[in-house]
Amino acid sequence: MSTPLSELAVGQSGVVLGFKYENNMTDRLMQLGIIEGVEIKVIRVAPSGDPIELDIAGYALSMRKTDAEIVVIQL
Repeated sequence: MSTPLSELAVGQSGVVLGFKYENNMTDRLMQLGIIEGVEIKVIRVAPSGDPIELDIAGYALSMRKTDAEIVVIQL
């Protein structure tokens, strides 16, 4: 089952399948390590829902929810 990264709840994890579409932001996300096959876990979400803090390959990354919506995750 695939879903946008933005839909994962705190504590959930999944493997990156790719992106809904590609643009300058997807290039930047790939530079930060969000590439196909990498496992991502949601560490916490701000009370307002934005940003989302993620664990990617042993480091923490905060990402805006709008950016997380284009990352497709396999649960």
